[in-house]
Amino acid sequence: MEKAADHISIPHDSSRKLTKLYILALSAVAFLTLLGQVLIQKALSNQTKDSYVVNMSGRQRMLSQKICKLCLAIERSPDSLYRAKSAQKLQVALDTWSKFHHGLRYGDTSINLPVNVNHQAELLFEKVDLYFKEIYNKAGTISSVVQSKPWDSKLIFDEIEIILKSETSYLDLMDMIVKEFEKEARLKVLILKKIEVVLFVITFLVLLLEGFFIFRPAAQKISEVIADLINKEAQLRTLNNQLEIRINERTKELFEKNRELEMKNKQLDKINKDLDNFVYTASHDLKAPIKNIEALFHLLKGQVPETQLKANEITEMMDESIVKFKDVLSELGNIGKVQGEIDTGTEKVAFKEVLKEIKLSIKDQVQSSGALITEDFKAAPEINFSLKNLRSVLFNLLSNAIKYKDPERPPIIHISTKMIKDYILLQVTDNGMGIKENEISEIFNMYKRLHSHVEGSGVGMSIVKRIMDNNGGKIEVKSKVGVGSTFNVYFKC
Repeated sequence: MEKAADHISIPHDSSRKLTKLYILALSAVAFLTLLGQVLIQKALSNQTKDSYVVNMSGRQRMLSQKICKLCLAIERSPDSLYRAKSAQKLQVALDTWSKFHHGLRYGDTSINLPVNVNHQAELLFEKVDLYFKEIYNKAGTISSVVQSKPWDSKLIFDEIEIILKSETSYLDLMDMIVKEFEKEARLKVLILKKIEVVLFVITFLVLLLEGFFIFRPAAQKISEVIADLINKEAQLRTLNNQLEIRINERTKELFEKNRELEMKNKQLDKINKDLDNFVYTASHDLKAPIKNIEALFHLLKGQVPETQLKANEITEMMDESIVKFKDVLSELGNIGKVQGEIDTGTEKVAFKEVLKEIKLSIKDQVQSSGALITEDFKAAPEINFSLKNLRSVLFNLLSNAIKYKDPERPPIIHISTKMIKDYILLQVTDNGMGIKENEISEIFNMYKRLHSHVEGSGVGMSIVKRIMDNNGGKIEVKSKVGVGSTFNVYFKC
């Protein structure tokens, strides 16, 4: 397969070279297009400014004519109120005229006028400036003497004459300035057209070269690759057919192995069940001989004279051994039952009732230890679970809480339930001896005992864990030596 894959691989050197050339050509076209847009936008902006300058230059001519007309109206009007209004208009026109005159020549950002860079226009401004000042000063004088009383038009006669003479020269020179600005704007447009033509020619040449040196070789290469791919496709079909045959063979092998594994699993299940049955049967069959031994022992014990102290000690030791033997057999029986109760039927069980039954069965232990047992099942009073398994869980937790009490104080045990997501939590808290942190995981091992001074077989917590594992639940422990322990049992809802 690896050799076949190497055989059908396509060399990339030529394709990489074409890709680089293609990217280079596209970049050049994009750069030229972008450059053209930048130049066009800049030219449009300049053209807008130039047209504004031309319009303002023409407006200056109109304002000069308006100033002359207002001066003549003031001279010829007999109405003092009309003269006063005309004088106000004249002053406003003079202010605007003066501001734009200086703006056109030196630039003024407040009225969007750029600095004049046209040399010919500057020479004309130097000439027109003389007439501008004559008209501006004389018109200003007329505006100031309008309020004179008694009014006499002869007061402004000389000023009117100077304004009229200067206006003709001013208008001629302003016409020349406007034409100079127009000429400059047209020249910029012509330059822009030439730049556009140059950019168009360069772009066209780039596209032409791209077609000859990139697209045509690329098309040829693509044709070669397509032809090669058609050949490789036939090879791949052959390889796929071979792979299908191999896969079918392997599938059959795996199927056979799975069948063997299933058979072995069934055999292991049967062996486990046989072992469980053996444990349960052995514990059950041994109970009868032990009971007979116990009965014979008690009969023998009654025949031993009370004066034989040594014999009494021996019989007491034998009695204790028999009790321990019975406990071990009972635990073996419980292990066999729990191992086979994965699919035990469930029913609605009340925690309070089960606890009441357990407290009656261990009444002597509760009284002798002075244990105080409290309960709170309000949050989750019932559960769908095996009654037998729930009784075993509660019995082991409660009896252990009493059995492993702190010798310095009576046991206080609190049992409660609550809902936590998909679980019903059964919590048993005590004030016993506690468990070392590194030994907590060991309490669920079968026959593991952490305290030798307390009677027990060491299988109770193992039974509890098996019950919870078999029913999809779990058990957690939190403990501190000298303080007590809390067992959290999670029943799957």
